[in-house]
Parts: sequence; structure tokens; C-alpha cells
Amino acid sequence: MAANKKEDAPPSTITTADKKAEQPAAATPQFPPVEAAARRLERLYGGGKLQPTTSKGASSAALLPMNTTKIMKKWLGASSGTAGSATLASVAACAEQTLDPSGGVCVTGREILMGLCSEEDRLNVKVVTDNNNKDDGDDKVVDKDAMEEEEKVPSSDYLKLTCREVESWLLTLAVRIYWRAGQFQQAYELITKGLQILDAHLAESESNSSSTATTTGGGLYPLLARMLRYRSLIMESLLQTEDHHQSTYYSKLCNDTRTELATRHTHAVLRRDADVSATILNLHLRELLLSDRVEQAQKLISNCTFPSESASNNQLLRYLYYSGRVQALRLEYTQSYSNLSQCLRKCPSNTGLGFRIAVQRLLVVVQLLMGEIP
Repeated sequence: MAANKKEDAPPSTITTADKKAEQPAAATPQFPPVEAAARRLERLYGGGKLQPTTSKGASSAALLPMNTTKIMKKWLGASSGTAGSATLASVAACAEQTLDPSGGVCVTGREILMGLCSEEDRLNVKVVTDNNNKDDGDDKVVDKDAMEEEEKVPSSDYLKLTCREVESWLLTLAVRIYWRAGQFQQAYELITKGLQILDAHLAESESNSSSTATTTGGGLYPLLARMLRYRSLIMESLLQTEDHHQSTYYSKLCNDTRTELATRHTHAVLRRDADVSATILNLHLRELLLSDRVEQAQKLISNCTFPSESASNNQLLRYLYYSGRVQALRLEYTQSYSNLSQCLRKCPSNTGLGFRIAVQRLLVVVQLLMGEIP
């Protein structure tokens, strides 16, 4: 037995060396980061060439997972780094390569996204990606399995299962870029168009009685919550503009939006959508606190139930902070201290420094008002 093991050892060593020598030189992703993230979502939904063929007349959509909301939330978290470094050119290039222009459901969104920059800027995104791949060469270590999956999806293929989700995600990226750059008017116009497109997709999915996987709106609800939050932040920025007439116009627009948010919250509660309902509730509390309507905020807290078990941790932290702030203004220091302490314990330690500072500062004030030493 020992002799057999010794005889088997040299061939295994040679085989390993041969495998290393046979590895292809191109070990880097062929897609730009934003497009690679979009195609990754398509694979998670079961798209691409990994999707088996079905019999004639059978819908390939039945192969999709049912819990698309959970998949979307995990994918959004995994793609946060790509979203943070995205540019308008990369967003437009991704829309050009992934959204079908031939009479598909995302034609309108594709045209809007491609109009964000020139054709030359879109082409430069691909050129820069190719140059980076050539410069990296064999020195860059890349996951082989992920590379094999990516090579199975041709770059010329348009997304079929996740085109609505990717379209809405790209719109949120473009809005975020405009908002961070201080271009609030462009951001507001784009978020208005994005909400109209997303509402049309949701209405189409809800009107489909067969409820097939390709028209299931579960993956769109986290994106709807994100769009509503971005619109609220943009409108707050517009209210702080120096132009008095424009500020008055958007102040009236905020009052009209409040009724719309109340209707959306009712629909979200009826369909048990924790993401949208939690987001809208926090938006209501934030707006009431900014306008110094503390009693109305307290009535909202007492009459609405926050989905603590199914809501995201970020929305839960915001709700605890707003609740603690309302209770502190109403001199309910014990309950305020409890909510703020819980909020501070649940805060992530590696991000959200500004939010943790705001919570800690308010918590110190509440402790001093209670007669305690922080």
C-alpha cells in the first residue's frame, strides 16, 4: 500500500502543474462593474444560458425562485460597492448593453438612461474596462467559478427575467449621482420619471392573473422603497434653495406628496410589504419632525405598527431614533432613553458615523435631563 501511494504521488504533482499551465491568461471579468452586477442578478433569477430549455408552450418563467424580494435585498447589499463607484457613463452603458430596445417593457427607461451622457462616454466605459483587463494580466486573482458563469452569458444578450429590476436600479443610481453632485432639479425630474416607470411595472404585475415569475413585482418593492426615500431627500434639498418662489412651490408639492405616501403605506400594509411600509413610516416621521409637529408624530407612532421583525436594520434604526426624538420632545425621557440606547446598540460599527454621532449626542442630552451622568 505504501508503495502504491508513492507511485501515485508524482503523477498527481505533474497533473497539478499541468492544470496551472493550462489556465487561460484572461482571468479577469469581461464586463464593466455595473453591467457585471446586473448580469449577476439575472443569474440569481435563473437567467442566461444556465436556464434549461422547456417544452413548447411552457413558460421558462416558472423556473424562477418565488422569493424574489429576498434575492433582491441580498443582491442590493452585495452590489453596494459597485453602486457607490458608479458614474453616469457606466449607468448609461449598462442600460445600452442589458435593456432590450426592440419593443420591450424597458424601452422608455433605456432611452432616459442612455440620454444621460453622450455615445462617446458610453464607449469609453468599455474601452477602460478592456484596458484594465489587459493591464492586470495574470497577476490579478479572480474567482474561477464566477468567471466561468460570466463567460456563459454573452455580452450581446439582453436581460429577460430582470430587465424591470435592473432598469429601476439604474434609475436609482443616476438619481443618487445627481443628488450627491448637488444637481437637485435634474435629480427630481429623473426620480419623478423613475417612479412613473416603476408604478407602471407594478401595475402590470398586479393585473396579471397568472402571476408568472417574469411579472412578479416582489423584486421591485425594495427598489420602490429606495426611490421614495431618494425623492424625500431631494425635496428636502430643494426646500433649502435660496429661490423663495421655487421653495414655496416645492413646499406645496411636499403637502401633495404626503397624501400619496399615505396611500402607498396603506397598500404596502395590505400586501405585507415590510420594506415600503417601514420606509414610508420613517419618511412621515422625518417630515413631521422637520416641521415641528411633534404631537402629530406621536399620534402616528401610537396608531401605526412598525414591522420590526421583517424590516431592514437601517429602517429599524431610523424608527428608533425618530421615536426617541419625539419622546424626548414630549418630556418622556425614560422611553426616549430606552429607544435611543437600543438604537445605539444596533448601529453598525463600521459605517454610519454621522448617524451614530447624532444618536449619541441626543442620548447624552436625555441622560442629563434625567439627572444622570453620561
